[in-house]
Amino acid sequence: MQEATWLQRLGAWWQTRQQAAAVATAGATVRGAAEVQDGVQGLASTSTAPKEHLVVMVHGLFGTRDNWKAISGLLAEHLDPDATLLFVSHCNERQRTFEGIDVCGERLAEEIRAVVAQHPGLARISLLGHSMGGLISRYAAGKLYDPGSGTLAGLAPCHFVAMATPHLGCDAQYSPAQVPLIRWVSTVPAIGGLVGSVVSELAAPVSGVALGRAGLQFFLMDGQQAPGGGSPPAQQQQPLLYRLSRDEPESGLHFLSALSAFETRTLYANSSGDHLVGWANSSLRRLEELPRKDGSGAGVVREDPLELAWTPAARPRLRATAAGSELGSGDGHRAGEAAVLAAESAEQLAQSGAVEGLDGRGTGASAPPERRLQQTSADVAAEEGAREQQPASAEAARPRGSSSTAGARMGLLQSSLSGSRGGSGGAGEAGSGPQAGGDAERERQLEEVLSRLQALPWRRVDVCFGATLLPLLSHQHIQMQRWWLNWPGHGVIKHLALQLEAMERLRRQAGQRQQTAPQLAGAGSSGSGGGPQAG
Repeated sequence: MQEATWLQRLGAWWQTRQQAAAVATAGATVRGAAEVQDGVQGLASTSTAPKEHLVVMVHGLFGTRDNWKAISGLLAEHLDPDATLLFVSHCNERQRTFEGIDVCGERLAEEIRAVVAQHPGLARISLLGHSMGGLISRYAAGKLYDPGSGTLAGLAPCHFVAMATPHLGCDAQYSPAQVPLIRWVSTVPAIGGLVGSVVSELAAPVSGVALGRAGLQFFLMDGQQAPGGGSPPAQQQQPLLYRLSRDEPESGLHFLSALSAFETRTLYANSSGDHLVGWANSSLRRLEELPRKDGSGAGVVREDPLELAWTPAARPRLRATAAGSELGSGDGHRAGEAAVLAAESAEQLAQSGAVEGLDGRGTGASAPPERRLQQTSADVAAEEGAREQQPASAEAARPRGSSSTAGARMGLLQSSLSGSRGGSGGAGEAGSGPQAGGDAERERQLEEVLSRLQALPWRRVDVCFGATLLPLLSHQHIQMQRWWLNWPGHGVIKHLALQLEAMERLRRQAGQRQQTAPQLAGAGSSGSGGGPQAG
C-alpha cells in the first residue's frame, strides 16, 4: 500500500481537528462555558438561562466572523457562563466594509438592537473591535447612545476594547497616524527616498479607489459627500474620524459621550511589525510619548496596571475588593508569554512571578512614566524614521497628572461633549475639511482628535511579535485571525481573556453587577465610576 503523502496526512489531520472542534462547540454549554452566538441568524439557543452581559465582537476591514474564532473560544472559557452572551457580528463582512465606517456602524447598531430585542434579560454591553472594527464600534455606540439614561440600546456600557485600531486614521507623512508601510518603504537604501515620495503622494487616492469610502475616511478625505451621494448636512462635512471624537446632538450622534460612558477602556497596540496601523496611532499617544520600543520581544511587552481602565473615582472601590491585588501598581510592566499561556486566571498570572517592571526589578521599581518618556523620546523618533528630530515639548514632559494638562484636557472634553464647534482654539468650523487647509489643517485635526480621546482614561497594553517567525503579520497576530498562520498571537488573546475575566470579577466584588442602567448613570455623576464617564 502506497504511503500517504504529506498533503493527505495534513487533510486527515484537519478533518479530525474540525470534528473535535464541532464536538467541543456542541458540548460547551454542558461544560459551563459562556454561550457564543454567530450573528443574528444564529440566535436560536438551547440554553434557557437568561444572559445579562452582551459582549459584541466586531471584525476589521475585509474581515469575517471567523476572525474571532480563537478569541471567542477563550472568552467562552473565562467569562461567567450564566451571565455572558458572546455575539460575533457578521453584518459587515468582506467588501461591505468598503462602504464606509458610518454605513458599517449603522448596520452594526441595527444588529445590536436585534440581539437585544431577542434577549430581554440583557442589562450590560461590551464592545471588542479589531482594526477598523474599533472605529465601527465607536460609531455604533454613538448611534445607540441615549444621553438621558446613559445607555446603549437600553444596556449599560461596560467594557470597550480596541485592538490595533487606527483611531487617528491614516497619514502618509510623519505623524502619529503615519502608515508604517509607507515609512518602511521610505527607508529602503538608495531608492527609498524617491519611492517613498511617490507612495506618499499616491497612498490616499489609491486607498480611495481600492477601499471605497472607507479608504477616503481613513485618510480624512471624506466629509464632502454623503453615503448615497450628494452633499451632507453642514455639521457632517468634517472628516468622519474627526467627528467620532465629539458629539453631534443635533444629529442624534453622541460619539464621545458613548465612549466615555463605558466603565473601562482598553487599547491593545502593536509596538512593531504592524504594516497598517502604527504604535502611536493604536495606543493613542504622541510620538514623543511612546515608551522605549522593545523590538525583540514576543507577546505582551508592556501593560498598564489594570485599574487604569477605570476612572480615577472608581479605583478606590476596586482596591478595596478581595481581587484588588490584580489591579497592579506603579508603572507599566510586562507579562511573560509562557506564563500567560499557563495561567488560569489573572490572579494566578500576577502571583506567578512572571510579571516584572520594565527595568526587570518588579512593577514598583520602574521609573516614573514621565521621566522615562523624556529620556527615550529621541530614541523613539530615530526608530520611527523621523527626518527631523524634535525635542519633546514641555507639555509632553510635564507629569500627566499635573493640573494644567488635566485641566486643558477636561476643558476640551467638556466642549466636545456639549457639541460645540470650536473644540480647541476655535478650530473645527463646518466645511473646513482637509482639502481646505492642506497639511496644516490635517495636523490640527489629528491633534484635536488625539487630545479629546486622551482626555478619557485608557489602559494601554503594548504587544510585540518581533521575535516571532512572521513579525510583519503583527496586525493579524494580535487577533489570532487564523490559527495556522497567526499562532504567535495566542499569548496575547489569552491575556485579553484573562484581563476581561479579572475586570468582571473586580466589578462584581465592588457591588456593581446588580446595578441597573439608570443607577449606573446616576453613579457616574456622583463619582462612583459607573455609567457615563467624563474622564
